[in-house]
Amino acid sequence: MRRHLRIALAALGPGFAAGPVAAADPVGEPTVNLDDPQVIRSGRTDFARNCAVGYCHGKEGRPNRGPRLRGRRLERDYLFRVIRDGIPRSSMRGWKQTLTDSQIWGLVAYIEVLAPLGPGDPDPYAAAATTVADPAPADVVASPVIEDPTAGNLVGDPAAGEQLFFDGSRDFYCGACHQVAGVGGLVGPDLTSLGERSPRAIFIDTIMPGSYVAPGGELHRLTTVGGAELDVIPAGETRTRIKVYNVGSFPPVLRSFRRDQVREVRPLARSGMPSIYVERYTLKQLLDLVAFLASSGSNRSEPLRLRDIL
Repeated sequence: MRRHLRIALAALGPGFAAGPVAAADPVGEPTVNLDDPQVIRSGRTDFARNCAVGYCHGKEGRPNRGPRLRGRRLERDYLFRVIRDGIPRSSMRGWKQTLTDSQIWGLVAYIEVLAPLGPGDPDPYAAAATTVADPAPADVVASPVIEDPTAGNLVGDPAAGEQLFFDGSRDFYCGACHQVAGVGGLVGPDLTSLGERSPRAIFIDTIMPGSYVAPGGELHRLTTVGGAELDVIPAGETRTRIKVYNVGSFPPVLRSFRRDQVREVRPLARSGMPSIYVERYTLKQLLDLVAFLASSGSNRSEPLRLRDIL
């Protein structure tokens, strides 16, 4: 039976087939009503924030780096266990430290809504989801406001930007992957001398990371001899082993493979940085980050205003 189960999971894609299934312990009854539209809408919001970003599942369950969920019917208990506990030795992390059981059940409820949908079918909760989203913070500036002449008076604060950069309480915080002045992660390029670039270029790199692929930050696809695929950033190699950062989880996990385990590692000609920061930060916060990075390794002392990067 275990063999047949693994074969069935292999059809879902590498994220599900790469490791053993979470133990089949009973998960109990759902803590919320999975048919409640409010629960489904909340699940949709959590899915968009956590599952459809970076290198995981696509928007509304469409194909991305992770397995497609749209058009697939999966057991409720199985979905709950995999979301809660993750899948060992795969890019599917467990969310039990981040989400409550009720939120996980909300994700299950939303994924069940996706099950009967075809590739081109609209998400029935797409329009309604905007009405239940958390209210935007007071300092969020929507793109049309950029045309407001007063928006150009926003000033970036390097100190606030530094705090954001290294704020480990935030998902996908910059310092997990990048170093500045010897502090931070080693996954992506060292940004200490980023101040040599123009503030406008730094801003564009942040909100549109595909526009420029920095040396050492190119995304690669690692394929194992067994057929599993991982999106990775190379981290070095020896005569016998290949080291990579698996960017399918956050923070990215350093993994080491024997050479005879790897079929190929090929560049994907795009940045390993996810395109999510324009959604996760307010315009003022983005300006703070740019001000911090623009001051790194440079002699800039003048204020950085929004009009300087537009």
